[in-house]
Amino acid sequence: TNQRIPFDQLYIKNLMSAIEKELDNLPVATQRIGFSDKGGNVDAANSFKELGIKRGALVHVVKGPYKFSGTKKEDVNWPFHRSESEQGLVFIGLYAMIDPPRPGVPEAVGRCQSAGIKVVMVTGDHPVTAKAIAQKVGIIGPHSQTKEQVAQLKYDGNLDRVNDDEYDAIVVPGHLLQEKLDTEAEDPQGVADFWNNALNKDNVVFARTSPQQKLLIVSAVQERGGIVAVTGDGVNDSPALKKADIGVAMGITGTEVAKEAADMILLDDNFASIVNGVEEG
Repeated sequence: TNQRIPFDQLYIKNLMSAIEKELDNLPVATQRIGFSDKGGNVDAANSFKELGIKRGALVHVVKGPYKFSGTKKEDVNWPFHRSESEQGLVFIGLYAMIDPPRPGVPEAVGRCQSAGIKVVMVTGDHPVTAKAIAQKVGIIGPHSQTKEQVAQLKYDGNLDRVNDDEYDAIVVPGHLLQEKLDTEAEDPQGVADFWNNALNKDNVVFARTSPQQKLLIVSAVQERGGIVAVTGDGVNDSPALKKADIGVAMGITGTEVAKEAADMILLDDNFASIVNGVEEG
């Protein structure tokens, strides 16, 4: 702003702005300020007075280390080529990992469905990931369509024009589920209609769910006459495992909390073994 600020009213953020103005290759986001014994961790919100910085004091400024945070051009703290003097990042390559379904799971899901057992996915994964895995193992069938897909194919993306009977698959993100549940006090029938619509679909996935939401999903199915078996391995799964009619914990990867909450422990952590157990009665 080019305004003169009295020395005793200066903040570290003012110093950083001045440095950026004088040195093009040191934007504020990449600066690390050090003073006295504080290394390079001085907060921009600190005042000179708080830190004991006096005229003539030695203050250090270094570039980086980069923490890869920030969502705006002026905030990101990695090289972004914001000016001619600032270097940009150099793309080296892309590394991706996949946690594929176990062999035999698609067949086991198919056998469940053939026997009249509905398999519902309830996961903490991102909705896109959850949907992809659900399609791969057959929880979402090859010809099934979500509301979003029908809207794109028939109504130029207008979800409001899609009727409930036009789609047979649903992927419910946790934040949308919570938004609906938060309206229960003023609109209990609306929440009941939501559960009825979602749980009556042939292909059902709940993604990015919290432990409380997992528990509520189990309760909602039971309230509609369902006999619920829940599989899980983590502490977060334990409330749903306890609430289920049959809680099945993983024997290898399962936590002790999950095992204690469950009715049954799966020694080989294989979903297909559950189906074998059902066949054996």
